[in-house]
Amino acid sequence: EITENTVVKARTLAAGNAWSPLAEAAFLIDERPQLRVSELMYHPADPPPDSPYSDNDLEYVEIVNAGTRDVALSGIRMTGGIELDLSGAPVTHLAPGQYGVIVSNRAAFEAVYGLGATILGEFTGGLNNASDRLLLEDAARRPILDFTYEDDWYPTTDGGGRSLVAVDLAADPEAWKDAGQWKPSSAPGGTPGRGEQMLGDTNGDNRVDVQDLNNVRNHFGGVGLGDANGDGKVDVADLNAVRNQFGTGVAAPAIAPALSPSASNLRNSAEQRRAIDLLFAAEHWNGQSSAIVNPRTRIVRGLRS
Repeated sequence: EITENTVVKARTLAAGNAWSPLAEAAFLIDERPQLRVSELMYHPADPPPDSPYSDNDLEYVEIVNAGTRDVALSGIRMTGGIELDLSGAPVTHLAPGQYGVIVSNRAAFEAVYGLGATILGEFTGGLNNASDRLLLEDAARRPILDFTYEDDWYPTTDGGGRSLVAVDLAADPEAWKDAGQWKPSSAPGGTPGRGEQMLGDTNGDNRVDVQDLNNVRNHFGGVGLGDANGDGKVDVADLNAVRNQFGTGVAAPAIAPALSPSASNLRNSAEQRRAIDLLFAAEHWNGQSSAIVNPRTRIVRGLRS
């Protein structure tokens, strides 16, 4: 029984034990999948001089299920400047709200962004630095999304380190053709695999709270979780991002006992920030780095021990 959009491939065994050519057919039981391109890194910034990778290696396209039902990836295909059949993705479905990323070079991507993203595969071809077409098709080769981006929409996305981020995932697919549907990413390098997030939100829960502080503290000096500003590393800049945005978003417990029992009863944002300053000043990470607060500017800066 076929319960979702799918592609069936089959051969028949003919006389003489010879197999027929491969035949395939798409069976569609519902409307086109609500997959959308949510982020696009078409012209990454140049990597450091000692990097084994080029800027082209860091290209990526983020896709999200913007609908309310699981979407089967069998038969879904991205074409245009790049090509990838998502039938071979390591996951078979994207749940509602789930993000996936197709990348130019998986090793390069993970070296910069860590292992947290759901990578759907490596594409062939490359994204043109000036302009390119992207066509996302369903199993019956019907267009889900068909648009062309332009490098003059937002100069900071043209080699300046910012990605293009879709503004309204619920918009009509035709909107993707317009500059107004896009904006530069808030964070350098973008936030592939987790959607555009508020600055300081390390875990994607739409608030900046003690969990984000713990993520930075526990992963300081590494990559991935704790990267509050999306630059691919967890460092003092992330401490500042969490400290300066602390309390943004949905209300959450102020300070957890796991961090500081004496601070667990703090409530107002001024007290929270003073407590964070003290915690930052007192912490040492990996026995190599520490952070102190400038008493005049109230900005955290790193020191090498």
